[in-house]
Amino acid sequence: MLLYFFLSSSIFNINDIRVENNALLSDQQIIELSGIEKGKNIFAAGGVGTIREIEKNPYVSDAKINRKLPGMLIISVTEKEPVVAVKYRNQYILLDSNGDYIDAGDSPMYATVVTGVDIKKWQKGKNPDFKDEVLFNESLKLINGINNAGMYLKKAEISASFNIKGYVSDTLVVSGTSTAILSNIDNLKYILFDLDQKGIQRGIIRIGEDGYSSFSPVTE
Repeated sequence: MLLYFFLSSSIFNINDIRVENNALLSDQQIIELSGIEKGKNIFAAGGVGTIREIEKNPYVSDAKINRKLPGMLIISVTEKEPVVAVKYRNQYILLDSNGDYIDAGDSPMYATVVTGVDIKKWQKGKNPDFKDEVLFNESLKLINGINNAGMYLKKAEISASFNIKGYVSDTLVVSGTSTAILSNIDNLKYILFDLDQKGIQRGIIRIGEDGYSSFSPVTE
């Protein structure tokens, strides 16, 4: 009984709530999702139900809560990162690196905008159905490969023959099949680095099936 009263005393009231590993959601948004308030007993807050409430947010894949006695609660989250944005009617459908739905809105955020793939059917909260799943999966594989190599495409246009026009910026384009680009990812990385060092921001990099690369200062 003495232990119960001790643990229930105001010594263990929450006086600080900290959030870790968040980039897309603010600290305050995550704290509001948790429903945790300062002044509550630290042992009465942060249970499984609280974690589930945080994980209901489409941008959160995992949440953990740790207690640092006597009065600090630490919420650690793993966020889902928007990797691909596909336009559907008047909004962008945001998908993660697995092609799973995250959110929908009027902005692609920092995800790569993919064109040339059409959504056949979509329901909020669900993964979209594409008219050509193979084509979408090929574009997703390319974008993941580009991102994993430390590069970024603002937009990727893919055709039925798997030819890609990847926009590093509005004026700098990478062109080739998805297979050719992925097979020569290190070479592409070197070319982009070299162009950046020379201050060249406009042109088109063509990558052939044989691995041969060329650069033209004029975009098409």
